[in-house]
Amino acid sequence: MQHYLKKMVLFFIIPIVLLISLEIVLRLIPNDYKRKREYIHEHGGEIENLILGSSHTYKGIKPDYFLPHSYNLAYSAQSLLFDKMVLEKYLAELPNLKRVVIPISYFSLRKDLGFDEDSPRKYDYFRYHGVASELLSRFDLEYYSVIMNKGFKKSYKVAKDYLVKNKDLITSDSLGWEIVHGKRKKINFADDAQRYITYHNRGVEDFSDNLTVLSDIKASLASQGVSLILITTPVTDEYLDLLDKEALNRIYLAIDEFIQENPSVKYYDFISERTFVHEDFYDSNHLNFTGAIKFSQLLAEVIQAKDSLTKGNVK
Repeated sequence: MQHYLKKMVLFFIIPIVLLISLEIVLRLIPNDYKRKREYIHEHGGEIENLILGSSHTYKGIKPDYFLPHSYNLAYSAQSLLFDKMVLEKYLAELPNLKRVVIPISYFSLRKDLGFDEDSPRKYDYFRYHGVASELLSRFDLEYYSVIMNKGFKKSYKVAKDYLVKNKDLITSDSLGWEIVHGKRKKINFADDAQRYITYHNRGVEDFSDNLTVLSDIKASLASQGVSLILITTPVTDEYLDLLDKEALNRIYLAIDEFIQENPSVKYYDFISERTFVHEDFYDSNHLNFTGAIKFSQLLAEVIQAKDSLTKGNVK
């Protein structure tokens, strides 16, 4: 009987110990969220230009080819709401900040903020940046466990890749830009554009929630004397041709109204910039290494030219 009980105890204890060990390993593995948090803590006083936003700026603006003292704090699928949370979290650690760049992509104002409440990424923002707690429930096991958040299969793969294959799981460079070279393998830009447009067309028709978030960002920056710059990044012709023109016009009208209400905000639209060719794109709407360098330099030139013009008009 005792022998049977010992086997039963081991049967339950060994998996629990393994799961706890996996949880600990996952929390110790370096990732982009941790790396960016640590950079802000260590170099926040050096940052003058901060890039926020989604994958369009994460891949599209390379800080070492942009304005001096720039850092990229964008992430894939980062909404305006998460932009606001991250910015407000770290603003006090950025005493020399001059500008914040945020993308207004085709999907930005159409993003359903309820999606953020359901997104598993909110646990990453909570766990590594200490934000988004209002979106979480302490009754949810994902609140306490990375394994529950990511799933066992993915968690095991991440741990195995790091511990066994010695794979570097960091995808960004030292200044926060997501490292992308060339085009995605075997890409057909037309098919890729159709796939993205189908996904990006999912959203809300009422932009008010996202515009409110954008206004909150503007107010936070204005209180610190920091400029807000909105941009739309280049895309391929295949992607541009499939955009819902009526929806796009509504986005432009909303941004025009926002600029009129907030004249200190600048907006630069590069969606139709035809100096970018297929070789500059990773896929139908994301720039690659060469495209990011090209765009970062172009955007820096535009901003500096506008700044010079503004200073020249001051009497």
